[in-house]
Amino acid sequence: MPNKHPYVEFDNPFNLTTELELTDKYQHQIEQFWQENIVEGELRGVDNITLRYAQAVMSNDGPAIVLLGGRSESYQKFRELIYDLCQQGYSVYSIDHRGQGMSDRMLNNPHKGHVEYFRDYVTDLSFFIDNIMQATQHSKRYLLAHSMGGAISSLYLQHYHNEFDAAVLSSPMFGINFGQIPRPIAGVYSKAMHIVNQLINTESFYAPGKGGFTQSPFENNQLTHCPLRFDLYRRSFAFFPQTQLGGPTINWLQQSIKACRRAIQYAGQIKTPTLVLQAGGDEIVLADAQNQFCQNLAAQQNFQPSNPVVIPGAAHELFLESDIFRIPALTVALNFFQKY
Repeated sequence: MPNKHPYVEFDNPFNLTTELELTDKYQHQIEQFWQENIVEGELRGVDNITLRYAQAVMSNDGPAIVLLGGRSESYQKFRELIYDLCQQGYSVYSIDHRGQGMSDRMLNNPHKGHVEYFRDYVTDLSFFIDNIMQATQHSKRYLLAHSMGGAISSLYLQHYHNEFDAAVLSSPMFGINFGQIPRPIAGVYSKAMHIVNQLINTESFYAPGKGGFTQSPFENNQLTHCPLRFDLYRRSFAFFPQTQLGGPTINWLQQSIKACRRAIQYAGQIKTPTLVLQAGGDEIVLADAQNQFCQNLAAQQNFQPSNPVVIPGAAHELFLESDIFRIPALTVALNFFQKY
């Protein structure tokens, strides 16, 4: 994926980190900030799984953001983003989902991206908010979630109406892109594979075509147009090998398909002001599913945006993208939070 627009001038009202600054800033300010401000900890989630998290508390009574990553990701990946958010005066809390990142795995093969029940992610998030974030009296609380984190967040917000003042879901996973395979067929196939897996009574298979952890070259990636941020992302797996993860299991796939349906079907139950950021060139998740989510959201709650905010041409990882995509996306998010 070539980077055709490396340094284009545009508005940057929040003075977010740019690609021109990033190499020097990452080695100095961001690393120093991480050493001086980040506190890492752990708590127990569903079935006593150890969940690990990072927090940077700028003020006990100022505004705060809970940051949720997508499948296979860790808070270690979001150092630049956490730094940028803290520079705006937000405290930031970020948890690694069960079975990935710095959190504990549930299968013998640590490279399998697995979950028994998708609702466990939601319950883990509830534990995290109740036990870690609520220990401080923040004036405002916001939710910023990416991809699978967006699906988790939507299910959480359907049941918990008063925990957050606003939420922004970036490239949320409301429909997985199976390429030329229609979603209903993919769902039936994954269910059949799941039944076979249960009959054999063995550790959950990898989903079709998936396997152990590998490092893909930038040219083949579907995540970002920015080679520098892509390289920093890759390096995090070398610095923290425990975060390495391969493809999802068939059980994760089956659970996620069901969760996507629930997220869309019951979107109207969300009462927290919620904005969807849609990456215009996304090849990982489906835009039409995000559109349907927004329509269902606004149909029941008329103050909710009825359409996503589209970042034209952007790839899936808006927060790792080139400046021309990342800065507009984050500017929209931060402006939205400031409204509430």
